This record gives sequence, C-alpha cells and structure tokens, in this order.
Amino acid sequence: ISIKLQSEKVCKVVCGSYERGQRMFAFGLEDDVDLTIDNVFAMTTAFATRGTETLAYEALVESADHEGYTGDNDMAERLLSDSWAQYAKPLIDYTTRRIHLCRNQFKKAVGVVVTSVLNLATNSAAQNSSLLEDINYIYPWSAKKNKYETSKPFQAEVIKEGVRAGFFVANQYNDLGIKFSYLLSSSLSTAPNELEVVNHMIASVATAVEACILDFNVGKSSEFVGPSHDNTFKAHMLLLLTMKQKKPLEYHKLTHGI
Repeated sequence: ISIKLQSEKVCKVVCGSYERGQRMFAFGLEDDVDLTIDNVFAMTTAFATRGTETLAYEALVESADHEGYTGDNDMAERLLSDSWAQYAKPLIDYTTRRIHLCRNQFKKAVGVVVTSVLNLATNSAAQNSSLLEDINYIYPWSAKKNKYETSKPFQAEVIKEGVRAGFFVANQYNDLGIKFSYLLSSSLSTAPNELEVVNHMIASVATAVEACILDFNVGKSSEFVGPSHDNTFKAHMLLLLTMKQKKPLEYHKLTHGI
C-alpha cells in the first residue's frame, strides 16, 4: 500500500506502529514479562518464520489504542476482528517490512563486531567451527587455561560489544536501547539505580553472533529468520532466565555490566 494515499487516521496508526514494532524487537512483547524457564519455548520471537508479523500486528493494535481509535468499528476493533483480516493484512505487511529493516540492520551492526572481535578472517576453519560447538561464542576464552570459561555465560567480549553496537549506537535502528532507555530497570530491589540491559537484547545479539559465524563459514549471507534462529534465541533466553532465577547476583552483575 501507499501510506501517502491513506487517510490521516491510517497514517497515524501505521507510522505509530513503526517505533512500537522496533521497541518490541529490542524489548519483547508485553506478554514476555511473564516468561519463565517453563514457557520460554512458547514465546513469539522476531526470528520465527512469521514472528515479525505478530510484532507488527501487536504494534498496530497498540498504536490504534494510543490514538484513541477504539470505538465501534474503529481501527482497533477492525484490526482485532477476524472479519476484517483483508483490512489488516496490508497494514501488517507494511509494518512488518519496517521491522525487517530493523532486524537486518541489527545483524549488520553485530556482524562488524563479530568479524573484528573474533578474528574470523585470520582464524583457521577449525577455530571458527569450534566457536559454534556448544555455543562457545557466548563464553570468554582463557588463553592461560587454553579453553572457554563455561562458568561465565554471555561474558564473551563479542556479546558485550555486540549489545552496544546493536542497541546503543546513535544510528537508525541501532539506537533502540537509547531511544527506549526509560524501559531499562534493575532486577535487584537493593540496587534500583543499577540499570540492566534486557534479556531480549543479549539473546538477540547471541543469535546474531551465531548467524554471522555461520555466514562467514559458508561464505555467504543468509536470511536472519527461520526455525534454527528462533530456537537459538529461545535457548539463550532459557539460559538467561535460569541465571536470573538461580544466580540473581551473577545475573545482575552481567546485565548491569554490559
């Protein structure tokens, strides 16, 4: 659809959905606040085959609610009604494409970090392959011990730098952590001012790191979407939620430190 040809009401809702969709990419859906180690694999992610469509739909409904278009037969009701599926689809498609741009730019930003921090170009093929074994890329490498420190998940430099490059740089689509910084909080009641990056950011970066290593190993860029990336993201979320539940101080040190 051409947004310029739509009514002012439609333009407001669609344009308002852009930022909301980007926020959901970085911080997750509203329902994600209830995620636990028991239900994490049922979540909707931006890496699932049609995950961005769900984000786009939720963003449009939220935008319509925000604009006050909630009356009978108004935009919010039309978006929520199955009988108006043909009305909603082109709007969803439009917002979905914007979220795709955000996701792709995010991968590019993390990719620059991956190539430099992990020295993919100078590593041997075996070294690059070993990064993918047992998700070694999330752990720091100890030259002294000549092994990955698996007791320190997500403390690898590539994860820390990836979060900064993907979410905290003043570039379009890579500034979501800055733009929505008011959503950052602390998981420790004893340290409310020690803000933490959110699980979604860390899991997204870890998923992008794996994708970029795979791309480098096969010599071509692949689509940053599909069951494999979706499951990788959820596996990282499970690790983070487990850490938060069982080792809250270690979890806070990690997320606040990043």
